[in-house]
Amino acid sequence: MKILVTGKGGQLGSELLALIPQSLSNAETVGVGTADWDLSQPEQGASFLSAFSPDVVLHCGAYTAVDKAESEPDIALRVNAESTAAIADWCKSQGKKLIYFSTDYVFDGTGTEPYREDHVTAPLGVYGRTKLAGEQAVLAASAENLVLRISWVYATRGKNFLLTMRRLAAGEGPIRVVNDQRGRPSYTRPIAEAVLECVKQEASGLYHLAPQGETTWFGFAKRIFELDPACTGAMERLVPITTAEFPTPAKRPAYSVLDGSKIQNDLGIVLPHWEDSLAEALKSL
Repeated sequence: MKILVTGKGGQLGSELLALIPQSLSNAETVGVGTADWDLSQPEQGASFLSAFSPDVVLHCGAYTAVDKAESEPDIALRVNAESTAAIADWCKSQGKKLIYFSTDYVFDGTGTEPYREDHVTAPLGVYGRTKLAGEQAVLAASAENLVLRISWVYATRGKNFLLTMRRLAAGEGPIRVVNDQRGRPSYTRPIAEAVLECVKQEASGLYHLAPQGETTWFGFAKRIFELDPACTGAMERLVPITTAEFPTPAKRPAYSVLDGSKIQNDLGIVLPHWEDSLAEALKSL
């Protein structure tokens, strides 16, 4: 099996590249990043894919700057939708499989119970709209393709909420964190393990891949400070605020908890509770 992973330098892409040799011993894998293939140039896709001719494409590469996307909608569209569609077209023409990673931001956050795969999508901003366009292209191209929606992703490398909180904990002054947005923080290690299980089971369609439990960004920060010895003393500086007190160019869904029961029922895949995964991530740091 030949597997191509886009976004090799990103949080999920790098995690998958690290785990594939352990999980899929028969796989030949290549990772590609922006220096190899600029996803803002969709026309580059077919020639690049043809050169390696993968059996499976794990498409982690994306435009993920949620706020910046509001001022760069054309670039976000090219990366998240048009390049994704180009990959989907190539995979369809060659009879290959595409796995695409989408987001909880395809929902508007007005719900009060975990979002299922069949809930109506209504993105609030450019990022969510372009990611939704990408998943629609993937699912339309082939019934064999797979779309996995994930949320509040963090890792032990890169730029993410966990590492930001640890950095702020080492500084001084109040640490103001939004306490009226709810979701499910997702560590890349169990996500990657679940993705490779999906590859083994040849899963297809649309699934939500989310850990157990839910919290706010403030609750997430609080638990980081409670579990991480490096954050001693930071708890006293942690201040809950509202979304209105921290305005951003892009609107965020107030409630974006994803329901993971479908993937559990269909494939037997269950992610750990988010607090347990956080503890594991901190141990690895």
